[in-house]
Amino acid sequence: MNHGQVGLAWSDDSDGQDEIYFQRFDRAAMPTEPSRRLTQNRSSSLIPAIRPWRSGFALAWNEYVGGRRSHDDVDGQSEIAVAVVP
Repeated sequence: MNHGQVGLAWSDDSDGQDEIYFQRFDRAAMPTEPSRRLTQNRSSSLIPAIRPWRSGFALAWNEYVGGRRSHDDVDGQSEIAVAVVP
């Protein structure tokens, strides 16, 4: 929660690729804007974390490229990405 608004971030593969989405809600849990897709790339965007930042939100997530997405994977590469949603 930040300045009377709630931010929600999640990873979704409904478009065939794991991407990060964000949506803002008011104190009554009513959406104040449509959900929006924050990522659009060939890597898997996973495990978002969200924190209040100034008048918006800061998000960090894992960008995973290649291999299998499992705990024993040694074939892929993972990086951390960050974005600010004002």
